[in-house]
Amino acid sequence: MDAQDCQSANWEMIGMKDGENGKLLSTFGEYSQQCNEFGVNANRQLYEKGRDYGLTTFCTKDRGFSEGRQQNQNNNVCPAPLQSAFNQGYGIGLKYAAISREISNIESEIWSLNDTIKDKNKALEKQEKQLDQQEDVVAATKAYLKDFKKAQKRITKWKVQIEQLKHELAVQEYQYQELVNQFGYQ
Repeated sequence: MDAQDCQSANWEMIGMKDGENGKLLSTFGEYSQQCNEFGVNANRQLYEKGRDYGLTTFCTKDRGFSEGRQQNQNNNVCPAPLQSAFNQGYGIGLKYAAISREISNIESEIWSLNDTIKDKNKALEKQEKQLDQQEDVVAATKAYLKDFKKAQKRITKWKVQIEQLKHELAVQEYQYQELVNQFGYQ
């Protein structure tokens, strides 16, 4: 607070706002010290009157729940008759915050696992394609080997035919030479 704030302060109103926000009574000490520096005395009686009224707004089960849910510190500022309701709401709010965190953690884990599943599915699809390609290569290799074996059989058959034809040709040449020798043709 500056000098002007201290001189024009409505201590009851300041106390009420601080009470509504659950501020500690020691907050007044801070105001008093600041205002003393400017030669202004803070009115503790009016501040406490306003703060006590403001605490009736703060010290409810609903506000306790809100404070607990936000995980704000419980400064135990409520008067005894109001403390129980505030604490009850505060405890429920803390549990709510803990459950919300747990839900958030589980949801994060689910997202992470879903991402992992997506990555694994992509990897599986890639492997399936590779297997399909390998199966295609295996099938093509088998077909090639089958064709190769057929070609080898045909080559062997043709070699036998060639040998037979060479033999036949040799016989024909021999017979021709016999005729030439016998009849003198050249």
